[in-house]
Amino acid sequence: MKNGNNVFHIVSDAAKTPMPSSSVDVVFMANSFHDMNDKNAVYGEILRMLKPSGRVIVIDWKKEQSLLGPPLSIRMSEEDYLKQFKEFRLATRFQPSPSHYGMALQRA
Repeated sequence: MKNGNNVFHIVSDAAKTPMPSSSVDVVFMANSFHDMNDKNAVYGEILRMLKPSGRVIVIDWKKEQSLLGPPLSIRMSEEDYLKQFKEFRLATRFQPSPSHYGMALQRA
């Protein structure tokens, strides 16, 4: 685990991290959640480690055909994320690039 100014970078199984329960303010995921095999287990781990007021920041590929990025069949739409992250509400949307969307989700 490496740290700097309250930011921790860890390399671990996303479904089983070394982070203590209710210890994380923000989980940031970029171009990754769509690749995770057990999304429910990863979601449960996010719930476990996030503080009650925690946020999840998501950047991912738009669910449309493009020359770059993952196959369309595994891409997740904004609606897919909102269905998966049912204990969160959408706080804001942003567009980090023409090929990506971004969302800030606030734990409800």
